[in-house]
Amino acid sequence: MKFYEINKALDEILTRYAYMDTEMVDTETGEVLEEDAANEVMASLAQLQMAKEEKYENIACWIKGMDAEIKAFKEEEDKLKKNRETLSNKRENVFKFLQSELNGEKLVSPRVKVTFSRPAKVDVTDIKAIPDDYKRIKTTEEADKNMIRKAILANGEGTVPGARLVYSLSMSIK
Repeated sequence: MKFYEINKALDEILTRYAYMDTEMVDTETGEVLEEDAANEVMASLAQLQMAKEEKYENIACWIKGMDAEIKAFKEEEDKLKKNRETLSNKRENVFKFLQSELNGEKLVSPRVKVTFSRPAKVDVTDIKAIPDDYKRIKTTEEADKNMIRKAILANGEGTVPGARLVYSLSMSIK
């Protein structure tokens, strides 16, 4: 039986019969039911109530099972996150080791290609010495590093007062 069927049957029984003192009475006729009929009504009520409680219990067990699955998923997520972080840290350490060992020398093989580049990065040494043309005005004053980089590179290693190009080593693996 479905919940709505159980509830409908319970409502029908309870609206048809009511308790008066200790006897079962038919509310439509006012007639006191025989003891056997009263026992049948009570048995039906008890059976419907048990069916309803069994449904509630099954739903509660289903929720309990879902809670256990959620907990297992959470534990697996935590384990995977920890493993990912460990592997990421290990990768970073091995990357730095290889970068240090190769020291800018490229490595080419049939399986891997390791190259280095020297991207130019602007290091602002004195913001006040930089001309206004090379500044962006925000709530705080900062140098327009892209504009400074272009100006220095355009002039063949030219200069912008208060700034210089600093080369760093960058490695890529393909």
